[in-house]
Formats: sequence, C-alpha cells, structure tokens
Amino acid sequence: MSLQMTDTQQALYTLTAKDAKGAPTSLGDVPEWSLSNPDVASLQVAADGLSALVVAKLPGRATIGVHDPASGLNGSDEITIVGSATASINLTAGAPEEQPV
Repeated sequence: MSLQMTDTQQALYTLTAKDAKGAPTSLGDVPEWSLSNPDVASLQVAADGLSALVVAKLPGRATIGVHDPASGLNGSDEITIVGSATASINLTAGAPEEQPV
C-alpha cells in the first residue's frame, strides 16, 4: 500500500493486530513509530501507540514504519507528498516614481 497527498493534507494511520487466523488480538507492548524523512512530513503518535497522524510539509517521499517490540513484527508504508495547486495570486504595486527623460 502507498499513500499520496498534497502538502496541505494530513492522514491518520491506525494499527490493528491479528493472529494467524485473522482474528483481532492485542499487542504485548506500545508500538514504536518512525518516519524516514522529517523534512517531508511530521508524525504525531497517539499516547496508546495504536495510531499516528502524518502531517504533510513539503513535496517529497518518506517511509512510515511501526514496530511491535513484544512480537518483533514490523509494518511500513510509502508516502508521497506532492505540491498543492495554486490557491490564489496577489498583485502588489510599487511606489510611484518619475519616468526617465
């Protein structure tokens, strides 16, 4: 799986644990989250470690990762941040001056 969003967006990742039969199970410890490129996005992890908010900053790529210390299991996803479309333009007048002769 991979995620693409603009530099004005954010996305919530949630962690679910399942046993070998696909049934929900709990983790033995608080998961550890990481983000490979903090220049591209920031990561705000929930206190219980079961979710993390990725907030886009600049265009680029990053990998979000999560690790369960108790089981040793890992998960990751690729994130691509693209520039947002132009939302407005502004004109600013300079100070009046005499024309050259």
